Amino acid sequence: MGIFSKFKKVAKDNADKIEDGIDKAADLAKDKVDGHDDKIDMAADKAQDLLDKVDGDD
Repeated sequence: MGIFSKFKKVAKDNADKIEDGIDKAADLAKDKVDGHDDKIDMAADKAQDLLDKVDGDD
């Protein structure tokens, strides 16, 4: 099993936890950096889209 296959399995098994982590990281970044909420939200959305693609939840 290759590294990407392992990553896909971990992502699929823990998608909810990873999504929660993305949301928490975005909230923390918004608290620390003023004036960039739109960019932070965009990055979090892209990270969640990538997670959806990897775990097959398009």
